Amino acid sequence: MKKTKEEALLTKKLIVDKAIKLFKQKGFISTTLDEIANEANVTRGAIYWHFKDKLDIVDELINDERENMTQMLAALFEEKISSYTKIQKAIEHIVKNFFENESFRDFIDITWFKIEYSQLSRLKTSKTEMTDYFINKIEALVSEAQSIGEIKKELNAFHIAITLTNMINGMYRLYFIMPGRGSTKKEAMDSFTTYLNLIKQIRT
Repeated sequence: MKKTKEEALLTKKLIVDKAIKLFKQKGFISTTLDEIANEANVTRGAIYWHFKDKLDIVDELINDERENMTQMLAALFEEKISSYTKIQKAIEHIVKNFFENESFRDFIDITWFKIEYSQLSRLKTSKTEMTDYFINKIEALVSEAQSIGEIKKELNAFHIAITLTNMINGMYRLYFIMPGRGSTKKEAMDSFTTYLNLIKQIRT
């Protein structure tokens, strides 16, 4: 029984991996379930055993990446370091994960550029949960950092969280639509470092 369950999980992952490959190559609409089944060497019935439709496969990808990102950030936010340093490290983790984690880049590529907006609306809740989590945590960290003089008190904590979120989204978009223009890990991190230095309270 245990082996059967493990095999089912492996089959499910295989279907997702092969679907991602096809979505990247052909786009979401143009890819059929039969093509996914052929690529994964499984029956169409095997796909329906695990997923309701193609959007359900994408939802699986979103949930996996959301969980991975949330766990990574949650562990960081529990570290015994200053609030400002937590913000720095969170940005470093996000930049590193994007440039070094092909699976996460595939997630961004497919959900941003390979799925039509009308289709993506069904997945909006899954996508926004991760963003909401990040914004809320960063806003709280900024407020903590301001209370101990690490970040300028006259700045709005929510606006800082939104600005960092927009910068992250800009990094993702720049990588795919303008390769070679600020789309390396170092260039991305330099931009964030510049902004973080601007909001930092200069101690005299």
